[in-house]
Amino acid sequence: MQGAVHFGAVLLASFGVACASTRDVHIDQRKDLAGYRTWNFLAHESGSVYAPDADARALDATLTRLIERCLLERGFERVKGRPDFYVRYVLEVRRQIVSTEETPAVESLSSLHESPSYEFQATASRVESYETGHLTILVSEPGEQTVIWRGGFEGRLRGELQPQLKDAVVSVLGHFPASDAASGARPAGGAREGAEATVQCAPQS
Repeated sequence: MQGAVHFGAVLLASFGVACASTRDVHIDQRKDLAGYRTWNFLAHESGSVYAPDADARALDATLTRLIERCLLERGFERVKGRPDFYVRYVLEVRRQIVSTEETPAVESLSSLHESPSYEFQATASRVESYETGHLTILVSEPGEQTVIWRGGFEGRLRGELQPQLKDAVVSVLGHFPASDAASGARPAGGAREGAEATVQCAPQS
């Protein structure tokens, strides 16, 4: 069945800080993917990771491993020859600084004389920095430039970026239709470099 399917999931998580961050996941599926079983990365393009304040090469390597593990768990085999589909991705990370003004409750200061007490307020400024991450994973068929499946993750990130990439990849590829082979054993030759552990890439509700 061909057609367009679009849905979004808004999730809340703390990323290890007191306040919660909002994450948006958007999926655009333009073709029935039933019967697909093999895949590979599209020829690597420079500029797949934009992260001026981080090690882009390390983030790129982490993303590659996470995507491979997630697709393996969903029943797809990575092959060197002509696959059923190609995968490419783009990660953009930008640092943002937010300044907020906080005014506490009114406090009273007693007078040492007979005059009335004084009331005062002190406004304090607080500056916070964080990264916003936008990950896009695109799927296309060999010989075609048209994207047949697209998943996007956008959210606020805090602290070390690499551990949070797992959450982003799983949030997106958890919506990718599982292969027919996923109900049985892992595909033959599934134990390959970078796939020594699963990432629990279960379907997202």
